[in-house]
Amino acid sequence: MQCPDCQSTHVVKGGRRQRHTTMTQVHQLFVRLDAELEDAVSIVNESHH
Repeated sequence: MQCPDCQSTHVVKGGRRQRHTTMTQVHQLFVRLDAELEDAVSIVNESHH
């Protein structure tokens, strides 16, 4: 899953990432969901082998 905000607000200038200007909490939710999804997928994969 891709955070919809990242594509537009993560701007790299001078090698430094700018902070989110908006929707920071939404971004954190996406990151957390992403991690949980990966965990679930890996668990499913392990149980199949």
